[in-house]
Amino acid sequence: MKIKDLKPEQVVWMTMRRRMGHTMMKSTDVFSVRIIKVHLAEPPASDYVVASWNNNRPERFYANNVKHWRKDKPVMVRTTLGSQRRATRQEIKEMKEKEAFRIAGQTTGWLGAIHDAGDEKKERANATPEEASAG
Repeated sequence: MKIKDLKPEQVVWMTMRRRMGHTMMKSTDVFSVRIIKVHLAEPPASDYVVASWNNNRPERFYANNVKHWRKDKPVMVRTTLGSQRRATRQEIKEMKEKEAFRIAGQTTGWLGAIHDAGDEKKERANATPEEASAG
């Protein structure tokens, strides 16, 4: 992002690589940044933004920090040891397809068929031995 693109009261996102406790493992954390004031200066002075990240007290951020901020919240993937990383384009595409498939399934009713099959299993499990041998 660029400082000139920011507006007061806008919320953007920043990512930060941090160590997980007292280990050598690292994780990528995502924080919200609320823009409070945008200061555009003349060329000898530098532009800056007064912003609050993760609901902390406001502080000044200059162009070298602001260039890493994102307008949309990044999609994260949790790894096997609990750390997080940003999702690749392929992973984001697969997540969107899976979500679209899940939503389409709810509207067409295939989830209802699964629940109906579960009800039949419960009925068979609760049946008396005479009913089970007859069925």
